[in-house]
Amino acid sequence: MRDYLIENPTMAMLFVGGGVFLIACLIGAIILMGRSRRMVHDRISRMQAGPGKHRKLDLAKKAKEMRLRKSETRSDQIASNILPNPAKMRDQLAQTGTGMSLGTYLLGSILAALLTFIGSHTLLNLSMVPSIAAGVAGGVVLPWVYIKRVVSKRIRRFIKQLPDALELMVRGVKAGLPVTESFQLVASEMESPIADEFANVSDAVKLGQNLDVALWDTEKRLPIPEWRFFIVSLAIQRETGGNLADTLSNLADVLRKRQHIKLKVKAFSSEARAGAWILGALPFVMFGIIYTLNRPYVMQLFEDSRGMFLIGAAGGSLLLGIVVMAKMIRFEV
Repeated sequence: MRDYLIENPTMAMLFVGGGVFLIACLIGAIILMGRSRRMVHDRISRMQAGPGKHRKLDLAKKAKEMRLRKSETRSDQIASNILPNPAKMRDQLAQTGTGMSLGTYLLGSILAALLTFIGSHTLLNLSMVPSIAAGVAGGVVLPWVYIKRVVSKRIRRFIKQLPDALELMVRGVKAGLPVTESFQLVASEMESPIADEFANVSDAVKLGQNLDVALWDTEKRLPIPEWRFFIVSLAIQRETGGNLADTLSNLADVLRKRQHIKLKVKAFSSEARAGAWILGALPFVMFGIIYTLNRPYVMQLFEDSRGMFLIGAAGGSLLLGIVVMAKMIRFEV
């Protein structure tokens, strides 16, 4: 197959073009799915907020955007003009809980691109064009992977702390404390990240903001079902009445059972996840072994234009396979 593609560059270009087309279709489908999910989520948020309250949410959102624009530094303004969809990027950076700004993220991306370019050009002895391509890919992918890992770690810790926080609120409510004071109790007794989010809600209420608006504002930093369950439970209890302590206690029990189910699903799917990791890492491991044993044989891929086409096609196929395997082994509870 390799000799045939080398002898027929037209077929090689068609093969690479087909791979690029598949990747573009996949990226387009992911973007469309993300937009539809955001539209559905916004509609659900408006319906859950109740009649007339969605206007308060919109006004609070606009006021927050104005405050962000006034507090932005010069580097943040430059990053807003360079980065695509800066509003979504701000939400993702807010989910990390580190206070990272757009300017800092852009500087980190530039630094990652430079380090990747230097490593590819000096350590791997790649030519200028492949090194630039590797630098661009490193500047885009590495910061994004870092942000995703930080957000995932923070959300997992928050979900683990949430049942304990609800039980602490139950004890506070039974002792006669109002809901806002219970938020402050959780903020003072528990650790980050849940203490930070409850403290933000408590401070917003003390400054005169509505509790529902303050809670839905934190949902942007915590886009998880468990937190939405808590917000909706408080909203329903405030409108219909009832025993708040029993509501929070039942919710804490449901969240604990949900965590147990997630752990069981993770255990049952561990073999499939291990297989996906092995299949995804195998091409890179084999490349490293062949590069160590016979470097001139491998470098022909980077020195010949046809080899670059083959690398692009192989990378696209590998990326598509990794995405498919990730979708197959991911289970929503």
